[in-house]
Amino acid sequence: MNHLDDENYVHALKIKNEYSFLLDDKNDSILRIYRNEDLQYPVKCLLKGTGKNELQKPSFCKEVAGVPYEGIRVLDNDSYLKIIDPDTDSLISPVCIINGLWNNTDYNIMSGEICALPFSPHKNYPFFFYNETNGYFWADPDKCVAKLLQQKPVAYSASLVLNEKKKRMAVAYRYTNHISFYNLDGILEQSFFVDNNKIVPVATRDGINIEASRKCFIETYGTEKYVYCLFDGSVNFSNNSQLHIYTWEGKRKAIISLDRNIRTFAVSEDDSSILAVSRSERGGQDILIYRMP
Repeated sequence: MNHLDDENYVHALKIKNEYSFLLDDKNDSILRIYRNEDLQYPVKCLLKGTGKNELQKPSFCKEVAGVPYEGIRVLDNDSYLKIIDPDTDSLISPVCIINGLWNNTDYNIMSGEICALPFSPHKNYPFFFYNETNGYFWADPDKCVAKLLQQKPVAYSASLVLNEKKKRMAVAYRYTNHISFYNLDGILEQSFFVDNNKIVPVATRDGINIEASRKCFIETYGTEKYVYCLFDGSVNFSNNSQLHIYTWEGKRKAIISLDRNIRTFAVSEDDSSILAVSRSERGGQDILIYRMP
């Protein structure tokens, strides 16, 4: 376990080959790179800024890519696709400018198309596809989800991950305990509530009461074999978390109960370990490693 003080706020994790990548909202070292199993001292850091080897507002791309590549993909400032490779001196490869997008989350970059979630939902759809030729295509939710969440766009907040080789994607909802699997054309393939007791957000006249509503799936992560969905179940992130694991075809593999409330996580490529962030009782955050049972 590695403890980080209040001058840090790690909000996203990624594991690739022998490296762990941490994005930090508070620290000037906005992206830190560690050797797996040694989270005390970063081997390389990228600073916040506009220089050649700096980042402004990065987010990890979440897709399991169809074509292997070295390093990891980062979308910076919603506009610049960058490859971060710890094994090169320059760290950041030449950038690709992406036009037309702004203020989204859970970017999944495919060959010629982007799939993502709106940061502030304003439509009754869970996610969209985008390409520069055709613009936006919004995917329809499962009818039972639409009936449950009604005409309240923020209730459709979710987490999204796709596997280009498997031609599948998973959407796990934040304010109801529902998971949907789609193909890469945006067609719903499989959809289910994970429990017989359906969780419903607390409705208001013009939306939902976010503070009073239970938080369900707050993060997803994908490997070649599996989809991992992080479940909270509390109103205020006070429960010990659960990790729901599925094949890309939507078949449940396991539910793992963790001993802490986890806010974000990553899984090793061989599905043997989990890297996670938890709020610390001492203040700040703890970076944890779990072994898969």
